[in-house]
Amino acid sequence: MAFVFKYWAAAILAIPALLMSFGKDFPAYPGQLVLIVPLLLASVFSLTAAQVHVGDDRLRYRRFRNGKEIPYQEILACRECIWPVYGVLTTMRPIPPWRRLYFVIAIPYFSRQPNPLITSVNNRLEVRHGRASKK
Repeated sequence: MAFVFKYWAAAILAIPALLMSFGKDFPAYPGQLVLIVPLLLASVFSLTAAQVHVGDDRLRYRRFRNGKEIPYQEILACRECIWPVYGVLTTMRPIPPWRRLYFVIAIPYFSRQPNPLITSVNNRLEVRHGRASKK
């Protein structure tokens, strides 16, 4: 579900921006850039969101085809992003392209339940670090 969501969200955000930018009215109305640029940036952000799998001693993530792993010792915090369908993982080393790992949360935001993925990562951080994680 997370894998499909990120591509649908990117398409839904990019298609209107591309239609506006390649339309015949674009040169006459350059003010459309106020809408086009944020839509394209949000589309790129959605494409770069990762799919996350919680392991015993490492967190595995995949953006496109290649998967990578992060040991729990390198993770500083895991929380929900400003956009409610994404989570954010802060690590000791910056992860390109946004310096943090943004990942898709596969649970509806309006369920009012804590996200099981974020809860699981934070529980493993508490065990590994012997402290309460940042929220």
